[in-house]
Amino acid sequence: TTLFRSIADRKQSMDVEMRFCEIPYAGNRKYWVFIPSSSCMQRLEVDDVVLVNLIPQVDSRDDDWHLKIVKTTPMAPWGDVCGILSRRWYHNKSKDNSGYFDPIQIPDKCVLKLTEQTSPDTIRKKVETLCSAEVRVRILDSDKGLTRQISGIREVFRNDLGNRHGYAKNILLANAPNLMGKVHPFSHLLSAKTQFLLKVEDISAAIQDYIVHEKLDASQIKALRNLNTEIPGGFCVIHGAAGTGKSLIARLMVAVSLKLRSIADKNSIPYRKTKVLFMAPSNKYTDEIALHIQSLVNTIFGKQSESNTPFVVRVHAASTDHSVTMQEYSASRLKQCGNPERITLQDDDSLNLDSLLGALEISRLYREYRSERYPGISDKRLCEIALSLGTRILQYVGIWRDQNNEVHPIAPDDWKIAFENFRDQMDRWAKGEHFSLTEKDAFKEEYNRIVTLVFEKVDIVVTTGSQALTHTIYANFQPDWIVDEEGGRQLESEFASKIGYYNPNFYILVGDPV
Repeated sequence: TTLFRSIADRKQSMDVEMRFCEIPYAGNRKYWVFIPSSSCMQRLEVDDVVLVNLIPQVDSRDDDWHLKIVKTTPMAPWGDVCGILSRRWYHNKSKDNSGYFDPIQIPDKCVLKLTEQTSPDTIRKKVETLCSAEVRVRILDSDKGLTRQISGIREVFRNDLGNRHGYAKNILLANAPNLMGKVHPFSHLLSAKTQFLLKVEDISAAIQDYIVHEKLDASQIKALRNLNTEIPGGFCVIHGAAGTGKSLIARLMVAVSLKLRSIADKNSIPYRKTKVLFMAPSNKYTDEIALHIQSLVNTIFGKQSESNTPFVVRVHAASTDHSVTMQEYSASRLKQCGNPERITLQDDDSLNLDSLLGALEISRLYREYRSERYPGISDKRLCEIALSLGTRILQYVGIWRDQNNEVHPIAPDDWKIAFENFRDQMDRWAKGEHFSLTEKDAFKEEYNRIVTLVFEKVDIVVTTGSQALTHTIYANFQPDWIVDEEGGRQLESEFASKIGYYNPNFYILVGDPV
């Protein structure tokens, strides 16, 4: 109840005082905003997205401007909350790519207009002399992870959850998984309903091979063998001090599953895939897991039939994966349209800077350009582009080819016909052709359809814990196993939300003891 109330309170409207500073070269479209902390009923945090009603007497949501809370700047008065305010843009639905900006509603006495370059201290002193405008704000997007947790808990307690084992709600209510029914991690293979009848002895033999190969110690051997048993509720916890090999045990369980699939493939035996979702606390660690799992796939399957090789995908933010898919095509479009790919900086003497803010903005753009790992993709966290969802999409529609100019085996047999229209649209985009709003919507719909088809083909998804709770993944991928590398850091609400969204057969929590 307290958790729900805290979310609801932050969504309520509140009246605050604001002072504004124009951002040079933004054409009266963006402003720095300074909010005295004493006027905030609720604490505003960095990355909060806030709706701002500049005329609180008229409570209309349609006219609100958008404010993003950012880290404090040197020119902000002491204790003030800082943000970037964007003037609202209205799309004209009757014509393509047209619209107009909302009229400026900020009193001149509340806005600082910079006409010359000056120091942060001078700006701060001028801001402090401004009159404050009383506005009404409402938090639009805040605590994204926590909001998803609330949604997940609601899913768990819904009557129509359709829980396959019926233990998600019970484990939250009773907090006693040891009293629940026992589940074997390979129950989907041991069942008599499956075509590939697997025996526990087969799993034990595969586990023994990895015990010898990896030279596991006594505690690791015990943990790995314990996973080959019926576990109450299908939940298990692998814990230990740093460096004891907790993550290795979880990954070896996936390796055992891959090895059993390889044996079935060699003997032409029908096999039920084991779909796995890996979740990690950081992007760097997530990339490490993805590379390790892909290396296991390469080692186990080698030169076997590539059409049956398990596919690993590293899922990033939806915007990042979309940028990967469109990377080359967007670059070609920029060249065809005659637009510069990036801002070009010359000698300092040639820069005509009217204000300190202008210099800071150019400096930021330059750092952004220099720090790009892949041209045209702004997400600096992207490292393993070959395993990304964006690359898998290109492979699926037959665009991406290997060193021998051959289509990747992830593509279906009818890829030439099935995705011909999608490839034509990509080519049109690269040539700089105009797209109507209807054509853009159709292209987005087709892109989302292909994302769904790719997830049907993929066997192992590796992502961060927060990204795992996004619609792109949970709506398209239902894993048999979840390996959660955040076991020692997450709250019960985080754990509950993952059960609600995914409802796996088997859940492995990995983490340091708390």
